Amino acid sequence: MAVTLEFDFRVEAGFYYLGRWPIALMDAIDKRKVEMFNNLTQNPLVPDTFIAYGSFVVENREFRVIFGANQHQLDHHTLRVLHIEP
Repeated sequence: MAVTLEFDFRVEAGFYYLGRWPIALMDAIDKRKVEMFNNLTQNPLVPDTFIAYGSFVVENREFRVIFGANQHQLDHHTLRVLHIEP
């Protein structure tokens, strides 16, 4: 299955402009995007959205990543990175 990966603007800014997270984390997320897409579950607070969580270790640092998608994105196999916690 081909999954398209998108990053929220705030997350993308954390990589490129603020240097908050290593670029290697983007690669690690990209490698596991199909797994994260398959782990999406319905958000009980907002029924039209789906969420998943993943833990990634890059450069000896652990990051918790929150993924999301709405029904339209699910239909088009699109996964969005919503937030990263160091």
